[in-house]
Amino acid sequence: MRITSVAIAVGVVVAVGAAATWYTKNQYNEAIANQLAKATTYYDDIGMEVTRDVTQSSFFSLSDKITITATQAMFEKMDTGYRPSEPATFSMLSDCSVLPLYVTCDSVFELGTDELSLMLSEITKGFNYSLKSSVNALTSSIHYTFVSDALTREEDGVLVNIKPIRLTSESDLSMSEAELEGSWDGLTLEKAASQEKITVGEMEMKLDIEYLEDLLYTGDTELTLSSFDLSNAAAGSTLAAEKINFSTTTWQRDDSTFGVNYNVTGDSVTATGEMPLDVKDIVLKFQLEGMSQAAMKYLIGYNNSAADMQNPEAVAKMIDILGENPLSMTIDDISAVYNDAEIELEGKFDLQRFDMGILQSGQMPGRVSGTLNIELDEKAPQVLPALVPMLNQYVQMQMVEVDEEGDFSSTITIKDRKVTANGQLVTEL
Repeated sequence: MRITSVAIAVGVVVAVGAAATWYTKNQYNEAIANQLAKATTYYDDIGMEVTRDVTQSSFFSLSDKITITATQAMFEKMDTGYRPSEPATFSMLSDCSVLPLYVTCDSVFELGTDELSLMLSEITKGFNYSLKSSVNALTSSIHYTFVSDALTREEDGVLVNIKPIRLTSESDLSMSEAELEGSWDGLTLEKAASQEKITVGEMEMKLDIEYLEDLLYTGDTELTLSSFDLSNAAAGSTLAAEKINFSTTTWQRDDSTFGVNYNVTGDSVTATGEMPLDVKDIVLKFQLEGMSQAAMKYLIGYNNSAADMQNPEAVAKMIDILGENPLSMTIDDISAVYNDAEIELEGKFDLQRFDMGILQSGQMPGRVSGTLNIELDEKAPQVLPALVPMLNQYVQMQMVEVDEEGDFSSTITIKDRKVTANGQLVTEL
């Protein structure tokens, strides 16, 4: 009885493990299928083809090859100016181990034998990296990790040093939600002959998004650049930026339209040489609301290409879609300290429905209304001397007010095709 019981128990464990392994492998295949389906919807429209070839499959292992083919039609549609004589291919080869409730994969990228692929192979020669992925059937999640070493290349007197990159992502198997974090240590590019040098500092990125359909998503994205420097010792000019941050928040409203918040901040942007510049405490915060789902595709560049912009019918369609809902733009804060003078703007503008016919008939100005508040501190006349004659004229016309501290302010209003400044008529549209 004891031997029989042990045998039965072992048999049950083996059966459960086998079932779990089979289930996990199916979950992995489903995850890959979901990712390819989402990508294919977009790639088909721009002239790319995506295929998967399972090159080896056993109970505890799996190897596959996912290939993206950029057709000649894609290059024509994107109007890049590059016309390859043959399609370009790019593949990812993965070797996976299948365990009960868990799949782990090691992947490598493989370029084709076409002219573009051969050129890219030469450029990336010596680029070492690691790409690993795992599927957890218990939590229904898929995880990716990409880590690269530094790459240094010198050619034709140009030295390029691309520093290490680290990326991690996690999503559910349906790809309906995804998180991504990454960092890049930056790069340097030096051209000895002209004494030019570009230095890109550390960069960090974060995404926390929820997919809707195609490549549309809601959620948060953020990109931070620690520094950027461009110098030309021969010309005696420099351009530098410190701690620049870009972030967006996209959401879907109850009426099924979309809103997007854009936030840009920067500690400083300075330039020396023929056009000196000193801008600090840069803030750009505004939001757009009211876009339809179709309009959002145009906003992110999903539905438009350079070739489309040369087609009058495509342009008219785009204008009609962008104007199918009332739109609004709220400027929460646009401010900076320019050469020690502080500048601040805030306001809101509304745009009624419009189409290509309204645009061509000149009726658009009547569709716009809103206000913009502008403030300049008392240092403006000293740091912006070219502005002084115009500023004095507007003060005399009561379009600009000056307070006791010497700060300047004006409220610009657009309504019923009239533009006013502090209640004084500026022009009629």
